[in-house]
Amino acid sequence: MSAPGVRCFLPSTLFELESGERVFAGDMTVGNLIRSCRAGGSPLRVAWVRRHAEDDHNLVLITTASATLVVTASHRVMVPDGDSATPALAAELSPGDHVVLDGGHTEAVEIARRFIERTPVFQTSLKLEEHKEPEDIGRAH
Repeated sequence: MSAPGVRCFLPSTLFELESGERVFAGDMTVGNLIRSCRAGGSPLRVAWVRRHAEDDHNLVLITTASATLVVTASHRVMVPDGDSATPALAAELSPGDHVVLDGGHTEAVEIARRFIERTPVFQTSLKLEEHKEPEDIGRAH
């Protein structure tokens, strides 16, 4: 996870906490500190979580040589952009496109299959957690 704001996730979406533990979107709780997917990025704190009832959702199955992911069609997936990466909608991916995986390396999409499935989604509000220098902790502002 790399961006603050309100986001929706499928229940089986897996996040890595700052502690190194992993948690599914359906099990996230207020206060969880989610590790950034960007090298050196600040973690994100879960401000609130809301479960939405099951409904039909447009989903995308994305498969590369080493990874498989199912996300909503509007989910942003990081794709290479020169020496950096930029978000692209999952629904716009096609076989042959490259995506950025955990650790920053890229792989070609082998399968990008769109389908509709009845599932709940979890809406979360994520806030950027500012790292404080030791001398800033306890200082009155």
